Parts: sequence; C-alpha cells; structure tokens
Amino acid sequence: MKKIMNFKIFEIIFVLFIIILCFLPGIGIFFFEENLSFEKREKTDFRTIINKGIFRKDIFSDIEIYFSDNFYLRKKIIDRYSKINYRCFGMPPVDKVLIGEDGWLFYKHENIVKSYKNLNILDENELLLYKEKFNDFYNKLKENDTYFYFFLTPNKSSIYNEYMPSYIKKVNDISRAEQMSQNLSSNYFLDLTKEIKFNKKMGLMYYKNDTHWNNLGGFIGFLKFYNTFFVRDFGYKTLNIDDFSIKQINVFRNGDLDSMLGQENEKETIDFDIKYSDNVFITKKIDGDKHFITRNTNGKKLKVLIYRDSFFCYIYELFSKTFFEVEYISSHIIDLDFIKKNNYDIVIVQCVERNVDSIELLK
Repeated sequence: MKKIMNFKIFEIIFVLFIIILCFLPGIGIFFFEENLSFEKREKTDFRTIINKGIFRKDIFSDIEIYFSDNFYLRKKIIDRYSKINYRCFGMPPVDKVLIGEDGWLFYKHENIVKSYKNLNILDENELLLYKEKFNDFYNKLKENDTYFYFFLTPNKSSIYNEYMPSYIKKVNDISRAEQMSQNLSSNYFLDLTKEIKFNKKMGLMYYKNDTHWNNLGGFIGFLKFYNTFFVRDFGYKTLNIDDFSIKQINVFRNGDLDSMLGQENEKETIDFDIKYSDNVFITKKIDGDKHFITRNTNGKKLKVLIYRDSFFCYIYELFSKTFFEVEYISSHIIDLDFIKKNNYDIVIVQCVERNVDSIELLK
C-alpha cells in the first residue's frame, strides 16, 4: 500500500512538473525579456498589436506571433535544438550554412555556390560591357584629376576551397574573378585571391566559423593594394611586413555562421594583432557605421573616398592611418556627381567576389 502511495505521489509530482514546464515560457513573458538580436531582427511589441485595434479579425494571428517571439527561454530552446541537430546529425538548422571539412563553415549564399562552381562566368558580350563601364568610369574620374581603384575581396571558398564539401564540384576551369583580372585594366583593377592564397603559410586568413577574412587576411590584402597602386602612382615607399608589428592572438568571438546555426557560445579562434604606427585619427559619423569620415593629421595629404562592404571593417584603420582624410560609405551605389562635388583625390571601390553584380556602375 505504501509503495502504491509513493508511486501516486511521484505521478502527481511528475504531472505538476510537466504542467509547470509547459506554462513556464508563457508565464515568463511577464517577468523576463527575450533578446532576439541573435536572429538579426526586431521582436513583436504588444503595444503595436493594441495600437492596431482590438476588434479586428487578424488580432489572434498577431497575438500568436507575439507569444512566439517573446516566450521565455526562447533563445536557449532554439540553441539546444540547433546544437542537437548539428552535433548529432550534422544538419544545419538553416539553409544558409554549408558544413565543410574539419569543422569549417561556409556561407551557403546562391552567389557563393555559383562562384565556387564557376557557374557565373561571363560571356564575351558581358565581359565587353564590364570593360567598357569600368574604363568609362576610370576616364571620367581621371578628367577630374581623381584616381580610381577597384579591388576584389575573395570569397572564403576561393581561398580555402580544400575545406569545401566534397560533393560541390567545379564546372568550369576559369572563374569570374580570373576573367575580370584578364580583361580589366591593371591601371585600376586588382584581384587579391592569388596574393592571399600565396601567403596562407603565414597563418589563418579567414575565420573558420565566419564568412569574413580576419585581421591577417585583411592586412595581406591592404599590403598588396598599397604596394600595387600607391607606390606606382604616388611614389610612396614600398611597405613590407617588417614595417608592422604582428602577433598571433587567441580571441573569443561568435562567427556570423555560428549565429546562423543558433550557436551563440563564444569560441576561441586565432586572430592577429597588427600595429601600424601610433597615429591617432578622429572619426566623424554621418550615418553611423554606414557612412563616416576619419581624419589623421599625420597621414599623407590626400582626400580619399571608399565604397565598401563588411570586409572592409578589418582594414579601415590601416587606410585611416595612411591618409589625411578618408570617407567610408557602406554601399556600392556609385554617385559620380557626389564624387565630383567633393573633389576627392582617390576613389576606391572594394567588393567581395560574390557581390560584384551589386556595383551600381555595372547596371
């Protein structure tokens, strides 16, 4: 009889535990705030639902979305589910990540896969159009005594192709980047792929759990760009590695690909601390991180405009410590009138390999 009573007590406790477990996420809404920054979006606000009006047929749908966005422990539940799928079954929970060899992750962007497989090569007419538009832009700036340079940042898969999934095969021998290198003028065009590949022996150039290059990859790109154009066109002294202080460091960070997998725990990864003079520069923000200006009184007396993407975040200090004034715009919409109006000495366009078609002057 005592055993039966103990069993019933256990049953009651178990049922209560399940009930509490089921209701905890809903009750937690009123006491805890969930942060959806890891999903890169804003969560639903209950005030917005109320402001739209209570007596409408879609209010229950909005309330359902609100509870889905705000229930307690949402992030931890998603994180655990993602880890179980990824670690036990090798399945990424989103369709944006490729699981490569030896723990390497790659961004599963349509343009990246096409680029890696060399499916996006240009035909003769497209190559001619690229050449005409770039040359035309170069000549228009030259008329205004402005130098124009364009450099291509390689996809991670172009540098570490040995870690790409083996089932993804190349279809053509030549890539679009190689086509551009062969057809566009060396007066203004530079593809950094060969340079970064050649220097891989120095250390890791890209993060294993992120789409971007690290400080060393960016540094090698900067050095090649500087020694190609600024030495040739402005007579600057050639820079070499001995002009910089470089040391390997271990840092804890979240990669963007890890975040896509729902893995928010910071991982130890290799990076490089690169010191290039002690010049102090001042930043003037026009539109936050999307549009800002740096000024450095010790830099070379030139006014530089740079259209860039997220890869440039790893090298902007190197450019800012080189020139008197550098203006950064996070966009590839090139405004010729804006350039002429502000009398820049140099205009630089940087673009990652997969997004070349986003450059406005090619449209």
